[in-house]
Amino acid sequence: MNGAVVGDHGGGIYVEPSGVTPYHLIRFSPAIDRAAGAGDGVSSDIDGQPRPIGPGYDLGAAEFNQVDLSLSYKRVRPQTAQVGDRVTYSIVLRNVGTVDAYNAVMLDPFSDQTSYVPSSAYATAGTVTDGAAIEWKGTVVAGGAVTISFQAVVNAPGMVRNQATVVGTYGTTHTVTAWLNGQEVYLPLIFSNCCP
Repeated sequence: MNGAVVGDHGGGIYVEPSGVTPYHLIRFSPAIDRAAGAGDGVSSDIDGQPRPIGPGYDLGAAEFNQVDLSLSYKRVRPQTAQVGDRVTYSIVLRNVGTVDAYNAVMLDPFSDQTSYVPSSAYATAGTVTDGAAIEWKGTVVAGGAVTISFQAVVNAPGMVRNQATVVGTYGTTHTVTAWLNGQEVYLPLIFSNCCP
């Protein structure tokens, strides 16, 4: 065994350190929300996150924070379009964590190869604004999702990359990308009576 015995006073506890992040609680730890009082005046934990996260203070050096936006994604429909076609981008912010992502912000700058369709931005929750980019602010509840969508017109051929970044509670960041094939159309030239 590669672990260590901690507090060996006749009934030590064996600890296996491989794959463990020091000082951080894991999901379902009995230390979550178990500290008495108001955290003894400590307003942030070892990682600089505010205390408390959730309904109470956690025991130990770090507050348990399980905001998880890693399954968020972005798509465009249709995926293939020609110059002049209208497409719809959708960003789905999914929080598969155990606490709400309060005050989350999503920023989606427009691609140079598309033109935003004014007033087409929509969100299922929170507040969405459009200007030089699509900006969304709100809460993604634990186990929930928010969808933000907007339309654009393709104004240049080629592959169009559109990327959005969401910053969740306590600085959790996730970037999502959608690719659009802005195909070029080639028409054959047909000459009549050109050659003897």
